[in-house]
Amino acid sequence: MAHSAGQGKGSTFIVTLPLRIAEIPAGPVPRAHPTAPSAETVPHGARLDGLRVLVVDDDLDSVELEALILKRAGAEVQSCRSAAEALDGVLKWRPDVLISDIEMPEEDGYSLIRKIRALDAVAGGKTPAVALTAYGRTTIIASLTARPQLR
Repeated sequence: MAHSAGQGKGSTFIVTLPLRIAEIPAGPVPRAHPTAPSAETVPHGARLDGLRVLVVDDDLDSVELEALILKRAGAEVQSCRSAAEALDGVLKWRPDVLISDIEMPEEDGYSLIRKIRALDAVAGGKTPAVALTAYGRTTIIASLTARPQLR
């Protein structure tokens, strides 16, 4: 779903991703001996080589998983566990992209992104940002943060 209040007012994009627990093959599964040479893997998804991504999430498992996925795609990743740490990371590390959890204690992701947007462009105020949340459900909602109230 996409929504915009008009030109120059930002946009909201909501993406609902299906939860995929496991892929069960239709037929018998070929087995390989543990000492056999590993099969060549086929790359999945886009390469992010050299892209600097700052990830902030108060949940340790989530931030580690996000960092692992991004690193496997070639991104340089710096992880933070709070909004304050992430703001410092933007100022000092100057990432190309920020990925922030929305629901964090003390200061949420929207507040963090508002503070970043208040910076001048040289300090990182124009850093593209993605806000994520799971809301404890089986669906994950991702919202690009070019929301009108975050400008």
